[in-house]
Amino acid sequence: MITGIIASQAEKLLTDYLDGQWQLTDANTGQNIVTFTSFIDAEIKDESKVVSAPIEEGSFASYNKVESPLEIKVTLGLSGSTSDLQNALDSLTKYAGSTDLVNLVTPTAEYESLNLERFDYSLKREIGRGALYVSLSLKEIKQVQSEYTNAEVAPQQDRGKVQTKDAGSAAKSGSGSGSGSGSSTASAPRRSMLRSMGDAVRGS
Repeated sequence: MITGIIASQAEKLLTDYLDGQWQLTDANTGQNIVTFTSFIDAEIKDESKVVSAPIEEGSFASYNKVESPLEIKVTLGLSGSTSDLQNALDSLTKYAGSTDLVNLVTPTAEYESLNLERFDYSLKREIGRGALYVSLSLKEIKQVQSEYTNAEVAPQQDRGKVQTKDAGSAAKSGSGSGSGSGSSTASAPRRSMLRSMGDAVRGS
């Protein structure tokens, strides 16, 4: 008798604990999207993948193991008026078709930066018209912050302007440097033999 009462109380405590606060909130605004009233089941997948290629003995490091995004599948109960249930389904439809991030609040933890990939819901005759079961498929979106560094560029060196020599001035300087015997010989007039003989006859 006493054992049965203790077991019943323990089961009630566990049910109350699991049926505690289960909320889906907007990750940016913190606004509540849906508040669920009961817990059905949950499957949380948190894994890391190891590279399949052979690794040298003793060289296994953190970069050989990649953490996979968290995957959550949870089925929750939702009760309320017909308009409350419709509003909840409309909100879930909106987030399932968008890139907005959500947080899943549970009695034990809060899972952040999730995206609602899909959801299913079912109505059961035994639970009546004012309740339905909703199954959520959520996946973690791992985000990294971009980092930028200011690289210093070495200043450009001024090497000056290269002046080209004028061809005319170069020719003049070349002719001026050739002064001397070669220059006087080139400038002396040349007299023909007949002209010299004619000058000698006229002089006599």
